Amino acid sequence: HTKREHHSSAESFASAEDQVADLREFDDFTEIAPEIENLELYQMALKQLEIGIPCRTLRTDVVQCSSDSEFLCKLHCLRLAFQLVFKDAAVWAWFVDAGREVLTDLLLFADKEPKEFLVAYEEMVSWTTDGSNWPTIESELTSKGVKALTFYDVVLDYILLDAFEDLASPPSSVLAVVRNRWLSDGFKESALTTAVWSVIKAKRRYL
Repeated sequence: HTKREHHSSAESFASAEDQVADLREFDDFTEIAPEIENLELYQMALKQLEIGIPCRTLRTDVVQCSSDSEFLCKLHCLRLAFQLVFKDAAVWAWFVDAGREVLTDLLLFADKEPKEFLVAYEEMVSWTTDGSNWPTIESELTSKGVKALTFYDVVLDYILLDAFEDLASPPSSVLAVVRNRWLSDGFKESALTTAVWSVIKAKRRYL
């Protein structure tokens, strides 16, 4: 794939910026939704909570749950839901395609060539779908504190939410560059790239 081939995709990404959902639009939904405590699946989660629901990181405040217990129960329901939907090969394929498209559009939006990423992405998908590699995947993720091999635990929690936390507290070197109004945009981009790669390399030593 080339930049030209993905040009329209990048344009669609840019034009969609103003169409990002406002979470406040979902406030009215809570008024018509059934009381979650009365749902059978949630009742099962409450019973499981008495035994224990493993969790790497509590995200109670992030997802605006009223208590850690509520978060853990909803996490249990979410894990079961992901296990169910990913039994459908078509659903799994949709998530793979969506991930590829979103990440490619982000690269194009930043005016970066996505070819190497696309090759690496396909290699990653091929490797992770090979059953002979699953024991290695499970062992490595378990050593990092991941409690269950679900889409939430691996992709949403371990990868995305942790990344958002890093973005919320960037290294001092990054802040110094961004806040220096005397630096040109080109110099800032070069310096930021170097700083980000330094952080990534530091993290990779813990993998």
